Amino acid sequence: MNIEEIRRSNLQQLIDEFYDGKQVKLAEALGIRPNYISRLLSRSSEKKIGGSFCRKLESISGKPINWMDNPHGTEKILARENKDLCVRVVSENIANLMSKTPAFSTEAKLARAAEVSQSTIHRIINMETSASISNISSIARAFGLSPFELLLDRNDPRALLIDFNKYSLLSEEEKKGISIFIEFVLSQSYASSVDKNKN
Repeated sequence: MNIEEIRRSNLQQLIDEFYDGKQVKLAEALGIRPNYISRLLSRSSEKKIGGSFCRKLESISGKPINWMDNPHGTEKILARENKDLCVRVVSENIANLMSKTPAFSTEAKLARAAEVSQSTIHRIINMETSASISNISSIARAFGLSPFELLLDRNDPRALLIDFNKYSLLSEEEKKGISIFIEFVLSQSYASSVDKNKN
């Protein structure tokens, strides 16, 4: 994690610990606008958390000097990063499916089919909230998919991207054949990489 990520994570930790998780309460304590805090926490914003602002945060929160510049609560940080990843993946998958499905080309159309409010669809797509299991299931069902397919990170090189609906229609023998073929390709690739390293 770089210094910006550390400070952003610590800022959120202070908000959770001292201000009931509400940005507006911290803004009131600092005498600034709530949207300023929101911009500091946004990963897409170019607004940086400066040193003087960090010292002020440490002072009003009773933290030692330079507390903001060092990582704290690694488990919480990882949990938040994983949550952020899930929010992004679900958003990207839904947007991608909408672009390929004329029947669900708008948020309103998808909302009606999934029986989820349009505002919820909008917030999920714009990564303003994390989708609940119930919403993921409803949206996936509208597309004729299994819920887990909305959670697949298509940018992850480890992901196996196939049409799971078509795969489910295969016989057990055909599925076994696919598994054998994949294992064969993997073993050949591994053997080739080993040979290259020896040379």
